Amino acid sequence: MVNAPDCGSGMCGFDSHRSPQIIMIEIHAYKHNAKLYRLWKKVFLISEKKDYFFLYFKKSLVLGEGGKWWITQNDMIGVYSKTDWFNFAVTFKNDLFDRIYCNIASPSIFEDGAIKYIDYDLDVKKIGTKKPVLLDYNEMISHARIFGYSEKLVEIITQKSQWCLSQIDKETGIFQIPALKIIMEKYKNKN
Repeated sequence: MVNAPDCGSGMCGFDSHRSPQIIMIEIHAYKHNAKLYRLWKKVFLISEKKDYFFLYFKKSLVLGEGGKWWITQNDMIGVYSKTDWFNFAVTFKNDLFDRIYCNIASPSIFEDGAIKYIDYDLDVKKIGTKKPVLLDYNEMISHARIFGYSEKLVEIITQKSQWCLSQIDKETGIFQIPALKIIMEKYKNKN
């Protein structure tokens, strides 16, 4: 079983009173076969902690698999785990929680000015007050066959998706919406 970090009420070490140096980075998402799947540009790294990268997206550029570019429409806070199998972004509209989108993915690394990870297809999405839902299960099963995921990897992906569903539903640990909103408020007018 993959263990979750113990975040308590402190957002896993995020110090919202400290003003770290904010740098612009890229994000590179790969598939298991090492093929670049998605690329983000103009993303701000607002804090790096022992277990997490905290990011701010404001009109970030995104390149999809088919070569199409688009710009993110809403400001987002991203949290990318260095030690656990997920990353996520949260958006607010009119100061209210709008949605959280969580990717089941390898732990993230920072290399050559970019955060990099492997996307393992399963996603958890929660919109407003609705229950979170698991997305793309069939895609994960298909890619497991195509790319030859090990049984252990499929077990990790499956367990982590269930853990994320539960944590997002309860808004606990790193998924605390009020704490994420404080981070968003701090950075939305800086960039």
